[in-house]
Amino acid sequence: MGPRAGEGLGMSEQEVQKVSTGLEELRREVSSLTARWHQEEGAVQEALRLLGGLGGRLDGFLGQWERAQREQAQTARGLQELRGRTDELCTMVERSAVSVASLRSELEGLGPVKPILEELGRQLQNSRRGSDLTMNLDRVPQGGSCTRCASQGQQLSTESLQQLLERALTPLVDEVKQRGLAPACPSCQRLHKKILELERQALAKHVRAEALSSTLRLAQDEAMRAKNLLLTDKMKPE
Repeated sequence: MGPRAGEGLGMSEQEVQKVSTGLEELRREVSSLTARWHQEEGAVQEALRLLGGLGGRLDGFLGQWERAQREQAQTARGLQELRGRTDELCTMVERSAVSVASLRSELEGLGPVKPILEELGRQLQNSRRGSDLTMNLDRVPQGGSCTRCASQGQQLSTESLQQLLERALTPLVDEVKQRGLAPACPSCQRLHKKILELERQALAKHVRAEALSSTLRLAQDEAMRAKNLLLTDKMKPE
């Protein structure tokens, strides 16, 4: 009975040793799992940190995208306004082209004006030459110069010029009345009124200049006569 009891006790020690060995392996496995869990926890923390940074970048990207959308909307509105202005400009250009074509046709219809203006220019040039000649003659000292005749000659030249202008424009006015031309556009009417106003101002300035010229000639004649009288008085014997 004694050997059998020792064998039973020996088997128990082997089982205890096996259990201890199993427990040691289990402890090492638990330690390995714990170390691996800590590593995975660090990786999870790093992943969470990266996700947080990515969220911040995503917020910044969303802000830039919203600004880009607003800028794109503003650009679209600007392009639409520019398109509207371009359409208005095209319409204005078309109207201007129509007005220019109408004005050109009217000018072509008023072809007889050119020779009349050329003739009027020649008459004005001749009148200016005659006026210059009269002024040169007036500068020569004459004892019996008559300023009344000079002023009447100048008035006669102005009246003849007006008669020439009326005589030249009368056929053209009759022709326009016979054709029954339609009234010009408002721009042409304003331009025509401006031309007439400038012509009236030029004529008034011309008349004032001629009056001043006549007054100057009268003063020169009076001065010349006074000088001649002084010379005559000095030459008389005392």
